[in-house]
Amino acid sequence: MENSSRRSVLRTATALGTASVAGALSMSTAQAAESEGPGPSLLGGAPTAAPGGPAGCRWTEEERKDRERVLRAGFTAEEADCWLLVNRAAAAFLALPEQHPSDLPEGVQSWHVIQRTLLARPAYRLYRGSDT
Repeated sequence: MENSSRRSVLRTATALGTASVAGALSMSTAQAAESEGPGPSLLGGAPTAAPGGPAGCRWTEEERKDRERVLRAGFTAEEADCWLLVNRAAAAFLALPEQHPSDLPEGVQSWHVIQRTLLARPAYRLYRGSDT
């Protein structure tokens, strides 16, 4: 039997994880194509069609309220959609079983970096003197 090092075990786990994620994504993409769009988010509530949102995307009532708040803060429609999709990704990640104690703090740090970057965009447009 081959002597497994941490590196080889990690490589194997990464390859298996990548393959399973790719398989799950292809299955969920096929299922989403069969339906009228993504189902309810992990944030709860019944999904509703989002006017001007990403193709096939349906926001919950709570997400629509959040979208309106960030639009009032100066987000473009695309930035508002990105904001909500980041929130959905974070909720989906948090629903996964923990594999390492640093999963949660590193995930939170990463999502907040993206959120801060999105929040800075309207201010930067004002600073540059442009609306787009």
